[in-house]
Amino acid sequence: MSAPDGKSSFAEKIVKCVTTCLFVVVFGFVVVIAIPDFMRARLSKSANACINNLRQIDGAKQEWALENRKGSNDIPSSAEIAIYLVNNRLPVCPLGGTYIIGRVDEDPKCSISTSAWPNDHVLNPTNNWWTDFKGAYSTLFGRRPLGSSR
Repeated sequence: MSAPDGKSSFAEKIVKCVTTCLFVVVFGFVVVIAIPDFMRARLSKSANACINNLRQIDGAKQEWALENRKGSNDIPSSAEIAIYLVNNRLPVCPLGGTYIIGRVDEDPKCSISTSAWPNDHVLNPTNNWWTDFKGAYSTLFGRRPLGSSR
């Protein structure tokens, strides 16, 4: 409601100011809540992609050991296991880490793994299907698969 001369009354100005302030406060709360969730989702996606890459490297390492009759202490080179991977090359960590292949009987590692996030960029019994497979294999056949000592 405007005054007869076309100017806003003082009450209308107060209502517009309060409405604008409420909008800014609500928008601020949405931003404060949403941004950490987006960051967490992005980091979680990267960690899951890295763990999947580590699984692929571990599978390729096990195939290399089986085909070449290697023992648990042998260490394959990246070129030797690359032929067992998609496009004949090692996958790349989405956050720029480097993969350490290691011996046949140990899980590959990513240089980004930290103790602050114990399940982040690391293969461990909770996210490694190969560990579960080795346990089931030994239960069924009474021995570990070739190339595994754990």
